Amino acid sequence: MSTEHNWTRGSEQYKWLENDLEQVDRNVTPWVVLTAHRMMYSSQLNIEPDMEVSYHFQEEVEDLIYKHRVNVMLVGHEHSYERTCPVYRKKCVENGKGTVHLVVGSAGYPLGPDGFSSKYGNYSLRHVNEYGYIRVTSSPNDMRFQFVLVENGNIYDEFTITPWEDS
Repeated sequence: MSTEHNWTRGSEQYKWLENDLEQVDRNVTPWVVLTAHRMMYSSQLNIEPDMEVSYHFQEEVEDLIYKHRVNVMLVGHEHSYERTCPVYRKKCVENGKGTVHLVVGSAGYPLGPDGFSSKYGNYSLRHVNEYGYIRVTSSPNDMRFQFVLVENGNIYDEFTITPWEDS
């Protein structure tokens, strides 16, 4: 989805996203990954103007992605890597009961100069200002992620998610 155009409730894009998510047949498509430019969650320091957008994004769109059990939200914008716990309404929830948010904006542009903080919430599990990329593998039972550092090829972060539990 485009975070640079109107995504508020009732907008053309919101209606498109809602309709698209309603069409997902989890027997055919077990995983839903929503991509966008801007993040809904981050703990990067000194990004107050971005956080205002993030808070509004949470207010307008988070209930929709929760309702339709989006597994992962993959974004960029911040020039860093960050992974949240499965989260809903700024709180960590059990695996299979929330969306994992990934900021992977560390592919080439200069990295963010600031660190990370829990002042925006306690949902960030791993974060780093290093160049890297993600690898993803999936099966019907799980989805595995690795964040690989460009400098040395080491895996900085590795995690597995399981499907959402049935409502």
